[in-house]
Amino acid sequence: MVRYLKDLLEEICCDVAADFSGWEYKKGAFRKPIPNGEMLIDGGFSFTKTDTPIRPGVQIEHKPSMKLFKKIVGYWHPSSFLTFDAVADFSGKFKKEWNNAAIVLDKSTLLSSAPNAERLSHKFIDVSDAQTVIRCMLEDGLDMLSNYFVTASEDELLLNLPPKYLPKFSHDSPPGLRGSLGIAACIAHIYAGDFEFLNWYASEDCKTVVPKRTAELEKIFSALPELEKEYKIR
Repeated sequence: MVRYLKDLLEEICCDVAADFSGWEYKKGAFRKPIPNGEMLIDGGFSFTKTDTPIRPGVQIEHKPSMKLFKKIVGYWHPSSFLTFDAVADFSGKFKKEWNNAAIVLDKSTLLSSAPNAERLSHKFIDVSDAQTVIRCMLEDGLDMLSNYFVTASEDELLLNLPPKYLPKFSHDSPPGLRGSLGIAACIAHIYAGDFEFLNWYASEDCKTVVPKRTAELEKIFSALPELEKEYKIR
């Protein structure tokens, strides 16, 4: 029976998850329940039969505020996410060379069949070596969730979005608020009863490198009467 990379890697991920209380691997990510949602540690996998990239990150999915986001803005979006390579003030066990590498079914055959491939050997991880990589990814993901997200209660989680970190890239300023992430943070705060964050984010006081999504902000402001009636008294 031919075994594809996805099957082998999912077995590895399930085995690793079993060593961490409350965590399981399903639907392509490590997941742990939180009130009304899940925390995720996601490898960024995108499988072919023989390979997948690995670009890890952590993600918060608070289902009620995501549902509110979908109702107002029109598409699904996580409450927050943060990739490992976006953070400058974190150093863990997951090696820099592993990020954006490829996990492959047979590294030796791949390298022998491609001219000059040996110089790129560090960008390929054989699936037989993947357990160490996945374990380091999960451990670093746990540390990032602990360092940058407040998960003591549902409201504290939402009111402390976006995560506070030192961004590695100049376009990620203010951190965690570029593009759709800024909209998601506004809606998370609204769900928790805080409308001041929206006003700050939409104002000139909040200067973003990536232009704000003004059309989506307008959708939120158009819905404000209904939102204030439903959420401001929570």
